[in-house]
Amino acid sequence: MNKIIVKKNKVEIDNHIINNNKIIFDEDKDYIVEYENNTNVNLNITVASNTNINLYIVNLDNNKNINLNYTILQNSNLTINKFYYKDDIFEEVNIDLKGKNSKIIYNFSAISTDNQKYYLKINHLEENTKSIISNGLVTVKNGKIDFRIDSIVEKEKTKCIMDQSTKIITTNEVKSTIKPNMYIDEYDVEAKHSSVVGTIKEEELFYLMSRGISYNEAFKLIIKGYLFSNINKNMFICSYILEIINKYWR
Repeated sequence: MNKIIVKKNKVEIDNHIINNNKIIFDEDKDYIVEYENNTNVNLNITVASNTNINLYIVNLDNNKNINLNYTILQNSNLTINKFYYKDDIFEEVNIDLKGKNSKIIYNFSAISTDNQKYYLKINHLEENTKSIISNGLVTVKNGKIDFRIDSIVEKEKTKCIMDQSTKIITTNEVKSTIKPNMYIDEYDVEAKHSSVVGTIKEEELFYLMSRGISYNEAFKLIIKGYLFSNINKNMFICSYILEIINKYWR
């Protein structure tokens, strides 16, 4: 699988530096994306017409600010599966569905140990565009998450499909928030969203414990299943998630 390294605020693809952190994908490929030793990250990615791209992203870095801009052109698909394990961060992601029949699938899982803020904006700028957004996050220690999502459809951009789903599981007493917004200036669209902030259900723990599983192990199984189910199964990402889960729930 091809690899993209974001290191010291510069982007490398297979050991080649990318000028101005601007990437254009024009052939079908899968990429692993890793962050190393960054402070502020700015990255612009364009998916050319008739192109299918899969990104598998892991961020365990201490970078505080991330700004990502995706542009998806006609008849193209971008699928993002990413996992963050971080403390303090502000990340802003802007997605422009700029061509007819363009599509984004965005699967994001994270474990927060401190103050995290995410702003995700999806602009449906053409007809027949589709966005499927799935966020599954967990807070531990002093972790707090504030998540805002804006899905936007302009007038006369018909046949667009928007789907937002965000859930935060809290394992502490710190308040987390989700702000799901849909700004729609057209009748001929499909739109739905769900947002949940809560704890693990006692009945789920009780069910597993009734099968002879300890409380800690039951808690761990639920967290693991929750984070894994939110992203496509990829051993690169799953190995990181397992390592961190084992750190908190032995």
